[in-house]
Amino acid sequence: MRSIEDITYNCHPFTDKNGIDTIVVTTKWYGKTYKGIAKCHPDDNYDCAYGIKLAIQRCKRKITEHELKFISAKIAECKETYTKAFNEMEKWNSLRYNVAKEFTDTVDFLNEIRPDKCIVSNIERK
Repeated sequence: MRSIEDITYNCHPFTDKNGIDTIVVTTKWYGKTYKGIAKCHPDDNYDCAYGIKLAIQRCKRKITEHELKFISAKIAECKETYTKAFNEMEKWNSLRYNVAKEFTDTVDFLNEIRPDKCIVSNIERK
């Protein structure tokens, strides 16, 4: 599994048609293209390095939002699978308990009828 910290970004600084300094950062993450944009307000001093950091963080936010949705869906899927397996195990445990109880009750009854001809001895009782 790749780490978000290992992502490489393509940076595209330019001045748009209205004269606003803009930085667009793009990257691919598991086949999908993500984009982050930073624009310099006309009253601010243009700082390309800060604009790149801002655009990267906006791009990362989109990736992490997508990843959180994906991971949450996988967790829900695992919970559902676990619940089904747990319920199935409980069903079989209950059946095992009932059959073992019936077995020991039957053996006890048979041993009471003919104690001199003990049918089953050293039964493991759970």
